[in-house]
Amino acid sequence: MAEVLFLTAMAIVILLIILVLLVIAAYHKLLKLQQIAMNHQMKLGERIQFAWNAIVERNKELESNIVLSKKSSLEEIEAQYELFLRHNHVVQTVSEKDERVNEHEIQNLIIKYNQATETYNHSVKKFPLNMIAALFQLRPRHFFDAK
Repeated sequence: MAEVLFLTAMAIVILLIILVLLVIAAYHKLLKLQQIAMNHQMKLGERIQFAWNAIVERNKELESNIVLSKKSSLEEIEAQYELFLRHNHVVQTVSEKDERVNEHEIQNLIIKYNQATETYNHSVKKFPLNMIAALFQLRPRHFFDAK
């Protein structure tokens, strides 16, 4: 009888260890997906800031009152992008091709960010990862939505 209880206890301990390892693996997967989306957000902010600085450099009347950093929120990046779009077509450029390249690069970064965000959000909402996300308070991210 003692052997049966011992084997039962060992089986329960092994199952608990496996469960804990699965939770840890799921948590790390969610963190990795979140980090990918955050990296794309950071790259997007840096590229928009670079393009804005180029516009300000060509037109000294514009003031660069918004400065994006690696910790800029998505809302700050969206506001700067909208400002970039408004002034990008107004300012006389030395090379129109450069501006099209800037806009094209930014559009590609927006697509990459939104794809990474979609992958992360899907994982956060999908069973069983949604339970892990709720446990560690991981929330869906917002898509880049410049008007």
